[in-house]
Amino acid sequence: MEALFKESDFDLIAKYAGKKKKEAPEAYSELKAVYDKLGLIMQELKERGYLADIRRNPTTRANTYAKYHWGRVYPKQTDLQAACHNKVFFLVGTVGDGIRIHIDSYHSKGYKVDTETKEKIKKDTWLEIPKAEASTYTCEDLVKKVEDYIHENWVAFNQFAREFGIKESIEVLEKSR
Repeated sequence: MEALFKESDFDLIAKYAGKKKKEAPEAYSELKAVYDKLGLIMQELKERGYLADIRRNPTTRANTYAKYHWGRVYPKQTDLQAACHNKVFFLVGTVGDGIRIHIDSYHSKGYKVDTETKEKIKKDTWLEIPKAEASTYTCEDLVKKVEDYIHENWVAFNQFAREFGIKESIEVLEKSR
């Protein structure tokens, strides 16, 4: 099977990051194609029971090309999906130097905390896959990386969600004691 991403896909993100759409109009379709590949990962995760969403637009609100393309993934459990939706999620992103998977929150909707828990989770759970490695993985391989990440960081995710008072995550943590 063929790898989903090519190193040149990541190079495009880096090349156009921060440039105005009118400066490089050709970039839109090139970057959209890269974003669509990330969308394939999100689609496969949906088919596996996760709630996943992606904004397939390579530009920011300021009409510049984004340096970070991303999709949000929520847990499979429907009660947690509902409780965490638009608050706390697993983030899968493509940047100029590869793929990043981490736990995050919806800052623009007010879900931002600057706590010791957040810093510990970021330090202990941030996964970076360099572009040379990422460009060897099929879509299936990358979906498995995301699922493995979710499994390995399940407790940390719920600890982070607890910071926002998500009772379903608090219950998960109490049951795991």
